[in-house]
Amino acid sequence: MFVPGENYVINETVVPWRGSLVFSQPNKAHKYGIKLFKLCTSEGYTWARKVHSGKSEIYDKNNGLAAKVCKDLSQGLLN
Repeated sequence: MFVPGENYVINETVVPWRGSLVFSQPNKAHKYGIKLFKLCTSEGYTWARKVHSGKSEIYDKNNGLAAKVCKDLSQGLLN
């Protein structure tokens, strides 16, 4: 069983994809792909991931998308 340490990083990555999607990432450096946010340990283990589906995502306008992603991904590690 994996026991997480105390150092984490949230990274965004694009998984190559040329099939049809309900959402897309127009005008990005990676024109074709699915954007993921990942919570990773310093050893390289991916603890959690979240698919970014574009502007339709609901988030707190005071904090923004970055705060929402951080809270969602770290939910399993809190407490």
